[in-house]
Amino acid sequence: MRSSQLNEARLAAIDISRAFSSGAASDTVVPSATEPSRLTAPAWNRSASFSEVFPLPRWPTKATFRILFAASWGIPAPLLELRPQRSVPPERGLVRAANTPVMPLPKAVRRLTPDGLRHNRGLRAVALSVGLIPPRIMHTPEEGAALAELASGQRTVVEIGVYEGSSALVLIRALSRDADLHLIDPFADESGWALPTGWGATEAATRRVVARATRNEGPRVHWHVERSQDVGRRWRSPVDLVFVDGDHSPAAVREDWEAWHRHVRPGGAVAFHDARGRSAGPTSLVEELFYGPDRVDGWTVIREVANLVAVRRD
Repeated sequence: MRSSQLNEARLAAIDISRAFSSGAASDTVVPSATEPSRLTAPAWNRSASFSEVFPLPRWPTKATFRILFAASWGIPAPLLELRPQRSVPPERGLVRAANTPVMPLPKAVRRLTPDGLRHNRGLRAVALSVGLIPPRIMHTPEEGAALAELASGQRTVVEIGVYEGSSALVLIRALSRDADLHLIDPFADESGWALPTGWGATEAATRRVVARATRNEGPRVHWHVERSQDVGRRWRSPVDLVFVDGDHSPAAVREDWEAWHRHVRPGGAVAFHDARGRSAGPTSLVEELFYGPDRVDGWTVIREVANLVAVRRD
């Protein structure tokens, strides 16, 4: 199979999740031209959920794997064996969509998956979109607990570098319904410092991860799909917490600090991930600003947990 065909198949798979994250109401949903037939969504004035148009079992079965592997590798559409969802009253449909998510694959099964499949960006995007796998965790449990403590009770929080959404989920659980969470990620590793080689996240899949977490509770979420430095230069309101975990190149981390620290209110904080030796960019900046002989005035180190360092504005 030619690479162009594989790319088209992967884009078609991603379009499935985009179709249901756009919020557009439709009586008939055709997620992709690769599907064997038109699938009719419930004809009510609301958006159809992914699970209503693509009914998946609570536990993965052979059919589930056929859907995922076909979407990622371009297997002919007739093998998908998709069936339209039986019509139900609107109120029952909404309750079912909210209360019967697809159960993630067991961790033991995920560990047995070959690296070529586990790290495949298209396959991960489809599996994340339907909830078969959780987002890849990029922090230790101790770092997650520290981040949650920093965010607890805050009103405006900014995360720089979302990837698949694992840290965003920590912040969502820590923030109240009247808080605002700003998620910033261009979903492009221009410098090559943000992620290991071959890794990458898809905006549509990460948006679905966040949307599931905030379906019934959680803060107001604002997406900024662009460079964090550009957002910071335009920013005009005070911020309680900035979590810096985006481009790890020395120049980019410094730009993030320069663009965002002036927006942090007195008593607010900036947290740097991978800042204690794990990555040269955050580590060198944190050493220079907060531990060296020429440390900046007006900031105090308040947390140092594993590779996370947080500083408070005095």
